[in-house]
Amino acid sequence: MIIRGATIAQLQSALREWQAEDPGARNVTFRDIRTLNTRGDRVRFTLKVRDSRAEYASVTGRHIPSACWHAHGHYFDYIFAALPDATIRASDPATPTLTVTDHWRDYRRGSMMYPYMASESCDC
Repeated sequence: MIIRGATIAQLQSALREWQAEDPGARNVTFRDIRTLNTRGDRVRFTLKVRDSRAEYASVTGRHIPSACWHAHGHYFDYIFAALPDATIRASDPATPTLTVTDHWRDYRRGSMMYPYMASESCDC
């Protein structure tokens, strides 16, 4: 994901704040986080889970270390609470740019043969 209007320190702070309020969020961490411009306010990041069998893990038939749709949504709540003007763009071009008012928008995943919504890809 690419966020505009936030620094790495602000993203890390939002994650720590969420983890302090939700014990299950301690399973979520960054897989990758780096700045994309010289000002430092455009950041690419990926969320992952430490334990693929614990809370906020994406379960699509296999246990993979990806954070689920709900984990992203809760994390975005904390980002947008601190930075309401930030925008987030997913790597999938079919997913619209997310803002403070619509970051819980569900979207279709899977294939034509096995379609499912992103919100259905975990046990949350």
